[in-house]
Amino acid sequence: MKIINLNVSLAWERVKKDLRKRNFVNASLFYEIVDYHNVEWLRKLKADFEEGTYCPTSMEVVEIPKGKGLVRPGSLLSIEDNIFYASLVQECYLSIFNKIEWAQDEVDFANIPCCPTASSKDWFQDRISNWNRFREKSMSYLDQGYEFVVVTDITGYFENIDVDILSSELKTCNVHPFIIENLRRCLIKWSQIPGKGIPQGNSASDLLAKLYLNTVDQGMRNAGYYYIRYVDDIRIFCKDEIEAKEGLKELIRLLRKRGLNLQSAKTKILHTSIFLEEEIESTQRIINTLTNKFKDELNNMLSLGDPYQVVDEGILTNDETPVEVFKEAFRQHFIKGDESKFDKTLFHFLINNLTKYKQPFAVNHCLSLLEEHPEETEHILKYCTSIDATSILGQRLNYVCEQLLNFINSRAAIYDYQNFQILSWLREYSEFCVSGLLTTCRKIAFDNNKPYYYRFVARDILGREGNSADLEKLEDYISLIHSEIEKAELLFCLRRIEKSRRNAFFGRVASEGPRLKMTVEYIKSSLQ
Repeated sequence: MKIINLNVSLAWERVKKDLRKRNFVNASLFYEIVDYHNVEWLRKLKADFEEGTYCPTSMEVVEIPKGKGLVRPGSLLSIEDNIFYASLVQECYLSIFNKIEWAQDEVDFANIPCCPTASSKDWFQDRISNWNRFREKSMSYLDQGYEFVVVTDITGYFENIDVDILSSELKTCNVHPFIIENLRRCLIKWSQIPGKGIPQGNSASDLLAKLYLNTVDQGMRNAGYYYIRYVDDIRIFCKDEIEAKEGLKELIRLLRKRGLNLQSAKTKILHTSIFLEEEIESTQRIINTLTNKFKDELNNMLSLGDPYQVVDEGILTNDETPVEVFKEAFRQHFIKGDESKFDKTLFHFLINNLTKYKQPFAVNHCLSLLEEHPEETEHILKYCTSIDATSILGQRLNYVCEQLLNFINSRAAIYDYQNFQILSWLREYSEFCVSGLLTTCRKIAFDNNKPYYYRFVARDILGREGNSADLEKLEDYISLIHSEIEKAELLFCLRRIEKSRRNAFFGRVASEGPRLKMTVEYIKSSLQ
């Protein structure tokens, strides 16, 4: 069977956009190579896809720390698999859209699809505004007088999606059998649990996940419940506690029919006053309290010179909360606060504002959080980066780099993904820690027990900053690598080799496969 109209070019544009915004691991150099050769490469892929001869490869799982010693599985697909997956799912786009349109911005607030008639690179509307609408919908139900709220989320949502049930849902959308069969073939190949799971971290999966819960959404609405969700975060608004228990019972029944369960630890029935305090207004309440305290202190200080002086409300708008308020909130709730009550939402809010104002005072505490809160590594590194732009220079940045190096060389650094994040950050600041960084990279670059994406960053640093012995070892090591993509990316690390030697080496390697040939051509063009 042949499909002659897969839009592989659009799929590639969408994949690239996903990789820039959402991929667990930064887009690899090989994606740049494909873009350089995209016409030839995509033409061949399109033919393989449409003839039904393409075979997906196994998926690499990235274990992403999520706190309390737990991890969630991120997904790394090959470049061809990413394009194939996007090509297939976008063929279902209109059919799925028609099936789920009723719930968008009414029940389902995450990943609202863009207009299906447009050939946009974006699959979905702005995600931040979607969350704001989810919050506004919650507030509107509270305003209507509902007194109890069920708050819950689904355990391991993406990894527990049943492939057969999903295939059945696609059939009800009248999706072409070729598309369904090839999607099923991919998902079975990528499953970590036989017959279950879809890749996390890409928009194609987000669309399929929306379809998978559509029947649950319909069932809850048919039963008369005021039910909304944001991906797998669910809220049910009820007039009393008995109705809340009944609603929770019905939700559990509907989810079980699809092989899904709720997280017991995150499932709560709350009075609306508690819901407002814990789920909606907790961060703003803290900031408002401290802002008022700051105003009182400022009034007291000013009144020493003029007893009738009052702080103008206009200078303390929400958009212009004094930086001292954010610093004091961080000091009270994190530096001096109870570690067992770590508030992720408040931490993100405060650290983002300290980043905005380039305030370095929380650096030491943030670095100390790397062991107990590895899930916050990205926010911590972003904070350090923003400070470097102005006030953290020289000695202070040396200190930050030294502490990060010490951490990834310690026994506490048990998460390869966290170490990858840190090493990627250090690569951009190698001038401040080159000696210690090279020593660390020499341990990682050739350790096959480490994941490939982590080893690559170490090799890239050796290629940039290492000595001739490092380059020679990288050159020798390529013969021990079996993955064509890994070999291709290792070639990038060898660009500093003396030109004639490099050309001879590249000439030998280019004959070993089409990807390597493309890589050599790309590198040569970039060095001209």
